[in-house]
Amino acid sequence: DDALIDELLELMRTQGLDYHLTLRGLATAVRPGSEAWVTRWRDRVALPDDALTSVIERANPLYVPRNHLVEQALDAADAGDLAPVRELADVLRQPFDEQPDRARYAEPPPDEYHAVTYCGT
Repeated sequence: DDALIDELLELMRTQGLDYHLTLRGLATAVRPGSEAWVTRWRDRVALPDDALTSVIERANPLYVPRNHLVEQALDAADAGDLAPVRELADVLRQPFDEQPDRARYAEPPPDEYHAVTYCGT
């Protein structure tokens, strides 16, 4: 299992894949170039498709409080608009359930975004 996991992490690194979305995406689709890994992984897991999809979707949230979204909501709140904070909180109440009208909350941060975080914040 360690070798399989290491190979997935390497695929994610070389293809520039988002951690959360890759794990969640194992339930439905895989990026080109990783078919060999997926075949070995599916053989190792040995579960029927619906059971595998269910396990993955229950273990990997689709929506996580990404720094760029939190910063946007906090900036709006500082300017007196609490609607973005409320919407983000509402999305995060059901992080495992698809919310089609809120797809932007599942996207990775823009390439140009670089967060600076501090322990305890």
